[in-house]
Amino acid sequence: MSLILEALNRARREQQNAAPVPGVDSVHFEAESQPHRQRWFWFLLAAAGVLVVGILLGGYVTRVAGPAPQAPLQPATPAVPSTSASTDVETTAEATASPVAVEAVTVVTPAPADTAAPATATAMPGEREASPDVAALYAGAAQPATDVSEAQPAPAAENSVAGAEDPQPRAENSVDIAALAAAAEQALEDVRLAEHPAPFLAELSQQRKDAVPTLMYLQHDYRADGGSSVTINGQQASAGQSVGRGVRVEEVLPDSVVLSHEGEQFRLRALNSWVNL
Repeated sequence: MSLILEALNRARREQQNAAPVPGVDSVHFEAESQPHRQRWFWFLLAAAGVLVVGILLGGYVTRVAGPAPQAPLQPATPAVPSTSASTDVETTAEATASPVAVEAVTVVTPAPADTAAPATATAMPGEREASPDVAALYAGAAQPATDVSEAQPAPAAENSVAGAEDPQPRAENSVDIAALAAAAEQALEDVRLAEHPAPFLAELSQQRKDAVPTLMYLQHDYRADGGSSVTINGQQASAGQSVGRGVRVEEVLPDSVVLSHEGEQFRLRALNSWVNL
């Protein structure tokens, strides 16, 4: 009997072990294999190494090759001057250079102008014989150099001649000054003729100006031989006549008229009206 019970218990345990129930210590998943992780690590490490080697090789090649060659800069071609300009430049250069040699010769042996060319040829034996034009140029340049001492007294002579000729221009200047002075005196005299002791209307006090009626100055006819007249407030009047409203014409001047109102005289510029507001 005990054998039968033991067999039954064994069979029951085998069934339980065939389909085990998960417990607290049960593992529900399997960890990834370590070789797979190591394979990815080595792959990334190899890629980084290749990248570093490529960068180093690129920098080395760039240093060895050096900077890119640049195209050489071509200088700007100067403008070709005209034939006449080049001739003038050459002539000026020769004329500028020639006085140096001539001055050196004249300092050593002060020779006249006709011997300047031979002296120059003697001073420079290594050079070839100059053409007749060049010799003439040297001779022309030597002439002013040798005549410097003779030309120095010329200013004194010119001053004496100018001094001899000065009286006539000075006389003309004095005549012109006299004419200008006479014209100025005549102008001052004309101004004095236009002067008058009567004050202008604008110079009167405000009380006096308020008492003067409106004066519409329409026409000014001045005549030096007499008969001068003015037209004020539509009335033409001469000296001694009235223009209405107690205003009387006393005198007609070239640039103004002298009026009187209530026994007081004042002046009004020609064609300048007065409006009493």
